[in-house]
Amino acid sequence: VLIRWSGQRYEVKLLDFGTHHLLPPPTDAWNRRPEHAVCIAPEQVKDPAEADSRADIYALSVMLYEMVTGRVPFLCDSFAATVEQLANEPAPPPSQITSLSGPLEETLLRGLEKDPRHRIPSVEALLAALDPTTTTDAHPLRPQATGRHRELMAEASVPQPQPQHSG
Repeated sequence: VLIRWSGQRYEVKLLDFGTHHLLPPPTDAWNRRPEHAVCIAPEQVKDPAEADSRADIYALSVMLYEMVTGRVPFLCDSFAATVEQLANEPAPPPSQITSLSGPLEETLLRGLEKDPRHRIPSVEALLAALDPTTTTDAHPLRPQATGRHRELMAEASVPQPQPQHSG
């Protein structure tokens, strides 16, 4: 995630979660730090050849879960234990950690579905589920093609503070 102040607003860009693959697993993968595994989608562990863009939805949902609750859904003492847990156990409901609305919890848990066929299918659908107004004229979501990448641009509904620069 890149955040940049453009002079008038913050620009937030989500870049290429798909660069992290476990095919074939590096020889030291099981000795890595546990936090290196938190955004790996279950299908990347179970059947890496079947992983597609829905693995990115999973990774984004992990980030959103952490933003809402202050912790990631799965983190154990080792990389291997974290991978085992995220591949086989359901995510703890965020409401067990913090107070939040039912629809937000449902959206977060749908983004963390083990089976990618039951997961929210796209970033656009995830954004619409998080804030149904993102697709209205008040908050237009504008896809922009940039080569082989897509950017989703949306205006913030409240003015953002200008970053402080120490001099």
